[in-house]
Amino acid sequence: MTRLKVSLARLKEGVGYRPDFSRGTFYIDRTTGEVEYLNDPEADAEKAKGRDLMAIEPVTEKEELGWMAEFAEMKKVAGRTQEWRQLVSALNGSNPVRQFNAVLALFPGMREGWGEERERRLGEVAARFLEGAGLEFDLE
Repeated sequence: MTRLKVSLARLKEGVGYRPDFSRGTFYIDRTTGEVEYLNDPEADAEKAKGRDLMAIEPVTEKEELGWMAEFAEMKKVAGRTQEWRQLVSALNGSNPVRQFNAVLALFPGMREGWGEERERRLGEVAARFLEGAGLEFDLE
C-alpha cells in the first residue's frame, strides 16, 4: 500500500465537531489522501465517481463538551477558580458550546490555551481515524 500524504489541518477540520456543517460530510480519498468537504448531493455524486472516498466521522458534541469540562477542571487544579466557575456555569447552561466560547472571550490567554488543547485532541482523533481505516500515511 502506498503511503498517503494527508493534510493534518484539513483532517482536523474533518474530525472536528461542526454543528454548522450538519448537511455535509468530509471525506478522505483513500487513493490520494485528499480531504474534501461535500455538501451538494447532485454535484458531489459527479465528483465522487471513480474515487475511493471514505466518510470522516466528526467528534460528537458530547465528546467536545467532555473536552471542555476537562479543560475547565484544569483551571480549578491550577487555582484559577474564577475562570473555572464561569466555564462550569457555561457548560451547564442552555447552549454550552456558545456560552463556553463567550467565557473564553473574556480571558484571551485562556482562549488561546483552549485552542491549543482542542487542536491537540483533534490531532489525536485524526491519527486514530487514519490508523483505524488501515491507511498508511504521513501528515503534512
